Amino acid sequence: MTSFVIDVDAVLTSASGSFSSCDVTLPPLSTPKPGSSLQLESASLMNDGSRRSKPRRHSLPPESVPFVQRHVRSPLATAADRLGLKRSNSQVYSWIQRHPWVLLPICVLIPIGVTLVLYGIVPLGDPKGSFVEKLPKTLVVNPVVYSVYALMMTILFYAVLDSSKPWRRWQAYVPPLVTMLVVQIGADFLLYGLGDTFPLIGLVSFALATLIILVSLRFSHFAVPEVDRKQYMARYKSFRKILIFTAVFVVLLTLWVLGYQQLDQTFRILAPFIFIFVLHFNKRFLLTSGHDYPIELNMLISGLVLENMDDVFQSLVFPLIPESQPFLFFLLVARKFLENVVFLMFFTKTWFAFRVRANDFLKRLATCRLKEAGQAPSFEDLDVDDRGHGFQRPAYLRRQTHWYFMRVLSQTHGYLNYLAMAPVLRFGVNQDYFPLSEGASGECLADEEFNRSMWFGAIALGITWMTAGVGYFAIRRFCASTLIEMESLYQPLITSPVYFGFVMVILLNSSLLAFNVAQFHNRIWFISGLDESCLES
Repeated sequence: MTSFVIDVDAVLTSASGSFSSCDVTLPPLSTPKPGSSLQLESASLMNDGSRRSKPRRHSLPPESVPFVQRHVRSPLATAADRLGLKRSNSQVYSWIQRHPWVLLPICVLIPIGVTLVLYGIVPLGDPKGSFVEKLPKTLVVNPVVYSVYALMMTILFYAVLDSSKPWRRWQAYVPPLVTMLVVQIGADFLLYGLGDTFPLIGLVSFALATLIILVSLRFSHFAVPEVDRKQYMARYKSFRKILIFTAVFVVLLTLWVLGYQQLDQTFRILAPFIFIFVLHFNKRFLLTSGHDYPIELNMLISGLVLENMDDVFQSLVFPLIPESQPFLFFLLVARKFLENVVFLMFFTKTWFAFRVRANDFLKRLATCRLKEAGQAPSFEDLDVDDRGHGFQRPAYLRRQTHWYFMRVLSQTHGYLNYLAMAPVLRFGVNQDYFPLSEGASGECLADEEFNRSMWFGAIALGITWMTAGVGYFAIRRFCASTLIEMESLYQPLITSPVYFGFVMVILLNSSLLAFNVAQFHNRIWFISGLDESCLES
């Protein structure tokens, strides 16, 4: 067990003003055992408002300390060791450890770069051409897209399978990936290579990929023999629900993009707000399904996987917004803006008290126990591993803070992804096979429409960053103690490639799946064929 000492005095010093709206009280904890405590060193406020002269220490039981803090003494070194890799340049590792902020742009830009290469540089080939012309899509693009999908699910499953090993040696990931490659190449060879495209062929490939992941993970226990088989199967059954719900959500997003293109204005107005509830329900389901997972991974799966898919898919419809109806763009942005504002409202004491009493009333009503005393909200931190479901406000604030900044990261990636991809797809080697094209697809998108879609992406990105800044300073001003807890519990985690490795794969998967929907060969966006699919000017 590794002890971490984190100085957060600067946070307290800069967070001037009253902290009463989000103050929490940590419970008394037992004397830490040697080597098994998490030490938090912070300057704090006394009851009379004066500042403590000595640091305060809180010891947490080993099972409550975040798993990466317990098992990753040197995160950069251990990440390589888990994968069976050697550190060829220790100076790079030490530099990143001194400048951990660099991991944030890395985990956003690398997925965008890979997507650019796959769709902007690798030629997709003529779908009506010879067998040889179809090979790049059959042997490269399609297998890579769904291999990343399989890799994301496999990485997350192995991480929740055994929290002591968030990453494993590369050999453990081979069975699902090889299975995906072989089956996808064979299926695409039969469906596309020897035949022709047909409407929604891309959804067939996606459904097949999901089935491959389900089956391969079911029989991949031999790749992790150190894990007890009963534990493996129990984790598989819970993770299977997450995988299926994620796949269903991707299909819903695909149908939303298709409906935005094919249906009338009424759908375009209502669909964004309907998806507020769809996304919230699915996120809560993922959070509940992973209630026994390590809390960091549970928050990551529930807070980023679906959120980022939603943000990336939403940007695909920017070119569909006509000049005469700019309010459709503002509806899309307003949806995200309102979600961010509502998330900040969730930090208030008034909302939390209402939430606890309303949930408790509904539970007692459903179980015919209305005569019993109701549950009052608690402002003490009774369980550091609480997922924010219950009546403990500190745990709820940690969850909301985590989700809020995951939302900001997701929206930033989604809009940057579109701004980077759109020019490449419009002018690159595959310009004939995306809705941003102006080539053989029949002058689909005029210059003014393309430029307008780029302005939409830039404006949406600016609004996201503006709300992110306001949100950060609001939390820092009124919920300083929550920031302190988040730093003390997660700082070694979020500045570690162990954690950002998960984030990077999630962002990459969203990018590849979204633009896979938009390419002609999958006949989702181009469901009616190439010649009839041009956008109205």
